[in-house]
Amino acid sequence: DRPGESRTRRRVATTAGGGSEQGRLVVTQPWPGMARTIWGDAANVGTPGWKGDNKAYAAAYWCGYADEEGRPLLGFDLGDLATAWPDGSFSVSGRSPEMLKVGGLAVSAAEVEATLLKPHDGGGEAPAVADCVVVGVPDAARGMAPLAVLVMRAGAALGTALVDGLSERVRDDHGADHVPAHWVQVAAVLRTLSGKVMREVVSRLAAGGFPGDVGGMANPECLVELQAALDDWRADRGPAAKRARR
Repeated sequence: DRPGESRTRRRVATTAGGGSEQGRLVVTQPWPGMARTIWGDAANVGTPGWKGDNKAYAAAYWCGYADEEGRPLLGFDLGDLATAWPDGSFSVSGRSPEMLKVGGLAVSAAEVEATLLKPHDGGGEAPAVADCVVVGVPDAARGMAPLAVLVMRAGAALGTALVDGLSERVRDDHGADHVPAHWVQVAAVLRTLSGKVMREVVSRLAAGGFPGDVGGMANPECLVELQAALDDWRADRGPAAKRARR
C-alpha cells in the first residue's frame, strides 16, 4: 500500500480462537498526546520554528480507508497485522510492512505465517505448526524466495507430506509466489519482550551474518540452536550458499 492510498477495510476470517479475525490494526480515534514529537519539537507546532512535516505525517499514518459500503474512513495505520478476539482484545502477529520481494511481487511474511498456523481443513484440530517466522533469502531465479522457520507441536515432524500440505494451503490463500521455497525446523522462534517475532535477526542468521542487537530478546536461550539449524540448512544448499556466507 502506498501512503495516503484509499483501501477497503476488510476483516480476514480465520479459524483460530472460535471465529477470531485477522487484519490491519487501525486506530480510528486520536488520543491525547498522540505523536507529539515524531515530526519535531511539539512546543513549536504552528510557528516558524516548526521543523516537522505535517503533510508527510498525515500521508504516512492517517491513510484513507473505505468501509464495505464505500463510505470514507480515516484511520491511523499502526502497520501491524493483528487478530481480534471475541473478548475485544487483540494479538499482534507481525509487522504488515515487512514485505518480501519475490519475482518482482510483494509478499507479506506475516500473512504467510498466519496461514501456516491455521488448523487443518478449517476445523478444530490443532495445527501441526506451533510457531513460525518467514524471511526472504536470495534465490537465483526470483531474486528472493521465502524461507519458513517452523516450530512443530509435540508429535509432529516436518516431513514431505506436511510440507506439501502447508505449501498447498499457502498457494490457495495467497498464490504460488508466497509458497516457501525452503523449510527449517527449530525448537523456538526468537521473539521480543512484547511477543513480536524478531524477523530481522532471523534474516541475518539465515544469511550467515551476525544477529545484531538482541537486547530486547525474550528467549535468548534459543539463539544458539536457531543459528545451528540455519547453518545446517545453508550448508545443504551447496557451494552457492557457502559463497554467499563468506
